[in-house]
Amino acid sequence: MYKDNIHMFIVSALAKIPYLKGCSDETLHMIAYSMKNENLESERMIFGPGDRSICMILIYSGTVEISTKMDSGTEFAVEKATRGTVINSTSFLFEEALELSAKTTKPVNMYVIDKLKFLSIVGKDEKLLKRLEKEISNQIE
Repeated sequence: MYKDNIHMFIVSALAKIPYLKGCSDETLHMIAYSMKNENLESERMIFGPGDRSICMILIYSGTVEISTKMDSGTEFAVEKATRGTVINSTSFLFEEALELSAKTTKPVNMYVIDKLKFLSIVGKDEKLLKRLEKEISNQIE
């Protein structure tokens, strides 16, 4: 497998996601290889309240503002996602309706994987699959 600096950056970020801790190196590398690179210009909306979470996003460069709408209707920034931040790491597994919005405040280079591709990879890692089943059970309860 070819492992450049970007690939190793992705693997390192994935390894920090709680339910991926301790999974096989092979699984982490396969997920990293399957992530697609996307570039977005500044002030681009990535998702808004009510949108379904359908993918996991890793910020490689740039800034994404995660915000919520106040009762008054004004936007309130709750987080500035920058290099190494993973967005929707759990919600995309459940395709949950999102309560927050995310938009770029600077041009962003990010890596994205959709739920079906992700599950096709983790489905081959028995240990990880059991951990995900437990995570899903906890979410349902």
